[in-house]
Amino acid sequence: MFLDNAEMCPRCDKKKLEVEYVHHEFLYGDAMFPEKQINIVVERLPVHTCKECWFSFVDDEGECIKHEAVCQALGVLTPHDIDMIVHHFCNDSQELSCALHMKHELLLRYMSGSLIQSMYVDKLLRAYAYLGKHTWDHFNGNCDWKFEEKA
Repeated sequence: MFLDNAEMCPRCDKKKLEVEYVHHEFLYGDAMFPEKQINIVVERLPVHTCKECWFSFVDDEGECIKHEAVCQALGVLTPHDIDMIVHHFCNDSQELSCALHMKHELLLRYMSGSLIQSMYVDKLLRAYAYLGKHTWDHFNGNCDWKFEEKA
């Protein structure tokens, strides 16, 4: 199946990309500690191949699919899950980061998928979603503090 949009091959700049959904397995974790690595399986990873130069690559959509597979294997919330907590319980991500006493930039990294949260942060996010905003605010007090930047 050829892509309908005007995506071009990053190597030869031709518009002859074809996408194939493949079974993909990879190791996640520090290569210095192979005993701690886990095998991640993605059943339908979209791999794009240029029919001009035969270059194959995974695009942003595929990278998101791989990231979500890692989150599921680790048992932590996916970026989509965190986004749903923000939209369901808060006005914006700034409000959630304030309620959790977390730097806003860090929460944005979790939401964008550029960073996977620790188990501690994951449990904190789940507790916030479980308790709900009003219970959390009552338990946590008002959110009137700000991080002070170090000089």
